[in-house]
Amino acid sequence: MGEDSQLSEFFEWLYLDGIPILDYKDLVESSNKLNDYVGPIHSMPLWHSASIASSRRTMKYVSLDQIKPSDTHPIQLIHLTLVTPIQKHHEVNTSNLQDIVNAVKDRPDIKIVFTNMWDIWGSTYITEEGEIDVVKWICDILEPMQENVFWMLANQHIVNLVNQYLPNTNAVYNTVYYRNTVIINEKYKPSTEYRPYHFLCLNNRIKAHRNEIYDLLDNDKCIKTYMEKGQTLEVQGSEYEYYYYFTFNEQCAIGISTETNFRKKQSEETDNKNFPEKGYIDGLNKGFFTEKTIKSFWSKQIPFIVGTCNIHKIAMDAGFRFHSDLIDFSFDYIEDDDKRMDAIKTELKRLEDIDIEVINKYYNSDKCQEILDHNHELCKKYSKFNFNTYILGIHNGTR
Repeated sequence: MGEDSQLSEFFEWLYLDGIPILDYKDLVESSNKLNDYVGPIHSMPLWHSASIASSRRTMKYVSLDQIKPSDTHPIQLIHLTLVTPIQKHHEVNTSNLQDIVNAVKDRPDIKIVFTNMWDIWGSTYITEEGEIDVVKWICDILEPMQENVFWMLANQHIVNLVNQYLPNTNAVYNTVYYRNTVIINEKYKPSTEYRPYHFLCLNNRIKAHRNEIYDLLDNDKCIKTYMEKGQTLEVQGSEYEYYYYFTFNEQCAIGISTETNFRKKQSEETDNKNFPEKGYIDGLNKGFFTEKTIKSFWSKQIPFIVGTCNIHKIAMDAGFRFHSDLIDFSFDYIEDDDKRMDAIKTELKRLEDIDIEVINKYYNSDKCQEILDHNHELCKKYSKFNFNTYILGIHNGTR
């Protein structure tokens, strides 16, 4: 019997009838994909509209006025999933979230659980009237019962804000990308052999910042792909390309991850489709990194993230370390997106001009290997994190 099966005797999951899922209405119907899912919530599949998973759970469908103490389970959990675009929480569900808090705030046996396993959500949205700090809005509502609210979120920046606004709550950083990268490749042993290329740069969807990096890199000094432009690796195609192709990681010393977002404003990254209603005109991105970066950590590449301002700092908040004795990361603190891109390109060209023998000598140095080992082991730690056990430990006072 698995750990989560054993935990089922402690948890009763409450599904609240009549409370809309905090998501776009046109995505809600796809939540039935979860009907056949069996597994813990920390390894929920990659679906935007995942509202609640059936991880061998004892579930009860109730309305707010029907909630009462359980005769069989010491803990009752209300699980809500935070997904893009977060402004829908503010626009549609303000009273619903407040109603939930009012109903359970004096019930320490009931916990509210927020998860955001995959997608980015910004902390700030811009309307015609000004900026809205959506994280603070949620935290202000939850403040009366913050000790009984649990968060597992895929953006360390948002975790930092939650802990700032609610110092007595329980917010942790994690994402399914760790489990997908590590568990799928559990037997993988990174090689420390000679690496003939400076860079690996894998790109999927077309974005302006990826275009600039892809065009910059010397074909003779890197392995690079751009799937939406038809530039792929000469291997059999797979929807899990970013998870499996570690042969190419081992040929390259430095892993360049061109992350999902580079610019501060979401409207400059997309066609503005996330902001069509009720005065929402833009949103601010910060700090989110995906499997592109996690693969560099896991495969023991020297990581170089092309992302939003301070993304390396935010990854350091999550425990990762970087090779500042090889790479000048001063670009990370430049807020102006165009100036940051210019600084990134300058640094990449400087690294590209270093002889590959010198790069390999540094790569195999004790100092470099110690950082690579640290990041590799941290990925493994994140991949094994069990949110269910974490909740139970906090409740029992053992964490």
